[in-house]
Parts: sequence; C-alpha cells; structure tokens
Amino acid sequence: MPGLKLCILAAGKGTRIAAHSNVPHKALIPLQGKAVISHILEKFSKDMEVVVALGYEAALLREYLEAAHPDRKFQFVQVQNYASPGSGPGQSLLECQPFLTSPFVLACADTLWEENLAFHPERNQIFVATANSDLSEKYCNVLYTAKGEITEIRDKVRVGRDAQFASFIGLATISDAELFFEGLTKNSELIAGELQISSGFQALVAKRGCTAVKVNSWLDTGCVEGLQLAERKFGTAFFKKRSEETYFVGSRVIKFYADSEICRMRILRSLQDQDILPPCVYSGNNFYAYTFIPGTAIRDLPSIVSFEELLQFAKQFIWKKRENPADRHELCRKFYIEKTKQRLELFREQTDTVLFSRLENMFSLWKMEEFLEKASLARFHGDFQVGNIISTEAAPHFALIDFRQEFAGRTDLGDIYYDLGKLFASIWIDFISLAKAKTVEELHPKPHFASLAKSIEDFAKAEKLDFLHIKKMALLIYLNMIGLHEKQTSEVLAHKLLELNEQI
Repeated sequence: MPGLKLCILAAGKGTRIAAHSNVPHKALIPLQGKAVISHILEKFSKDMEVVVALGYEAALLREYLEAAHPDRKFQFVQVQNYASPGSGPGQSLLECQPFLTSPFVLACADTLWEENLAFHPERNQIFVATANSDLSEKYCNVLYTAKGEITEIRDKVRVGRDAQFASFIGLATISDAELFFEGLTKNSELIAGELQISSGFQALVAKRGCTAVKVNSWLDTGCVEGLQLAERKFGTAFFKKRSEETYFVGSRVIKFYADSEICRMRILRSLQDQDILPPCVYSGNNFYAYTFIPGTAIRDLPSIVSFEELLQFAKQFIWKKRENPADRHELCRKFYIEKTKQRLELFREQTDTVLFSRLENMFSLWKMEEFLEKASLARFHGDFQVGNIISTEAAPHFALIDFRQEFAGRTDLGDIYYDLGKLFASIWIDFISLAKAKTVEELHPKPHFASLAKSIEDFAKAEKLDFLHIKKMALLIYLNMIGLHEKQTSEVLAHKLLELNEQI
C-alpha cells in the first residue's frame, strides 16, 4: 500500500466491554491467540508507518506492540485528557495530525474484517456495513448512491428502516488529509459528549467527494454482542486465567501479567535458568516475550511419550538439588499454606457459600505439616504439566515452556514434589477436558492414565520419594487452581476435587 500511513485509534476506555474482558484494554483482547490490534496490523504491509493514538492504559498497549511487532515502525501519540468531556476519536486524530500530513488509513482499535479490502491513497473511502436501525444511534451512518457516492452523514442519530443508510465501521482511507483535518478543526460540536470524526467526513463529502465501500464481514469487538461473535468465529484461549494472557504472534510468544511483580520475577527466572527455559527476547513491566519453540506439546500427541524418558530428562536437567536454607520451613509454609488460603479467598468471591464451605472444611482436615516436612528442595520448573512440555526432534527431545516464576519469593529453588504433583495433576484430570467441561461428568483422565501414573510411581520409588504424597500434592494444586479461572471452570474443578479427595 505505497503512499499510505496507518493510524490506529486506541485511546478510549472501551467501557462497552470492560466487564466482559480478561485484559485491561479492548485492543488487547485475544482472538485466535492474537490481540485484536495484531489482527488489524496484519491486514497491512509491514512497510507502512503506523501512528497509534494512546490514552487509556497507554503503557500496556505500547509494551504489547513493541513485544509482538518488533519489525513495525510505530509512532506513538499520547492523547491528553482522553477521558475528559470533549475528547473522543476526533480529538485523538487532531493530536495525531502532525504525523498525518499525507494520505492515511484510519482504523479504530475495535474493528475487524475478513475480506481483502483495497485502500486507495487517491480516494476518500469510508468503509460501511448494513445499518441496524435499532442500534443506529450508536454509530455514524451514511447514505450513498448506487455508485457508492456518499450524499449524507448522520452521526449518532437513529435512522429509519425505510432509508438505505449504512454504518461506518471504524475504517476509512483519508486521501485529502488537509481538508479532513480542516473539517475537524472548524466544527468542534460535540456529539454524544465527544468530538467525533464525522465533521472531517462532512468536509470531504462537501468539497472532494467520498466513496462508501461495503464490508460484509465486519466485527465490532468493542461491544459485547460483536465480541461474542468474534470469539465464536476466531476461537478463544484454550484455558483462560484471570489477570494473565498468552499471545502468539509470528515467531514470538508474548505473556501478559496484570501484576508487574509476577512479570518481573518471570523475566528474572528466564534469565537465571536459560539452560532449561526459553530465553527472553523482550521484557517490560507487564509483558515479556520469548521465541516460539517448534515441536508438539506432549498433551497433544496421540499417545504420550515415554514418561520414563521424560522423568529422567527432568532429573538430569531440572531437579538439581539445593542446600536447605535456614528459612526452609517458613518458605514452605508461605507457599503451601498461606498461598492456598489466598487462592481460597479468590474462590469465595466467585461461588456460593455451600460449595466454598465444603472446600474450606476439606482443607482444614488436611495435614499441611506434611507438605512442609516432606519438601525436597531443588531447582524446579513450577508448571511441569503435559501442556508445558514440548516434544522435539533434537536431543534431549524435550523442551520446557511456561513455568512458575517463584517459590515463596525465591526464584532459585522449589520443591520436586510440586513438579511431580503438577505432572500427576495434568494426567489425573485431562486439562483439555477441564477447559471445555460444564459438569463433573465431562472431566476424565488423560488416555493411558494407569500406565502413566505407574511410571511416576516407579520413578518415585527409585528416587525414594513418597508416591502418595505426590497424589496429595496434585489435590493441593487443584485447590490452588480454583479461583484463578472463570467461574464455571472453577466450580467444576471444585466438585471434582471433592470427589478425588474421597478416593485417597
């Protein structure tokens, strides 16, 4: 698209979907493993200069773009008073004006489309979709001729069913940039309390002409209904966790954490344990990235590889023994008792009193001192489950990805029992079934569970470890998972945990 820049408006709060999103900015909502803004960027050449209007959660969005798209040339513009009365998309564009003196494509950060659209630098184009008269007052609507010439613009005004109006989808080509900004500047009338883009469009229609281009696949991810439709079309994350997200863009895996301390410690661990963890290629306050590791998660293999070989790999490369620190007992108490109580409180906020009380009573009967006394301290992975272990062609034939950042604040040691418990937990309940389950009956073990469990039992015996304690650790891990996920997943897992607890 020679001769064009791209301007993405991403300063707004996204109030229409704030309660329905797992991430703090609407442009970062993941669809098919990528943020909405990445889907937009991929519609345009990497050679295009991209001007991004930032406002709400500006630092987070900037970090994501730098982590996910290092090959892009970005010009970030901080919109002042983006949440104040009189702000809005028109104000965002005015603050981007110094960088938009030539033809540019305008894209709002919550609009998606599937067609291959042609953006012409010599034409003023407004991309539209069929207007829903019941929702028309939420959009800027245009009336156009059979040849596509726009004759009238009505912004945030309800249009009748009899008129052939179409709605602006948040995508346009601005050929006459000077005239467009002149229109924005001269007409500062607020519509719905904001400075809209339509006054710039009005100037184009009046003096140079503007073409409407119909888009049949528009998805408005800025509203609940549109976002739900997009999620059905693109798919969502395999396993959603509150306050964190994983993205896959190009050759990079990008991790987001709402808690910057978690992110800091994960970066520290990735640098500290480079021999077993993916090297960090980007680090920020809330995002970090590593290079995608080719291979297949052993979770997704038709038959899981030899656990004997996997456990010997872990013994050789991961579980290097550490001297017991003086505060060993206190570290274990924080990790196994205090952390579990905190996770239970998260679940209390999600569920009904009866289910929470059953879990609380179960936890009170567990002999938690055993977890402190039996801890076998060593270097650990911390999330050693079948979805985080990659089968590779090259020796040693395994690679590790996602991991736990710390053990009670320590990044240099953990508990071998915790890793083995996590591995057992991921086969005792198939996490793929957990991600989809609506009832306990839909949960089931990993295929070949008995033989896989026997491999862990034999390894434990050879290493003089307590296999029953590994199973108890798996139960404790399930209890700590509850509350981290969406309500339905948490409650299904809670019921299954109560059932499994009775078995041992």
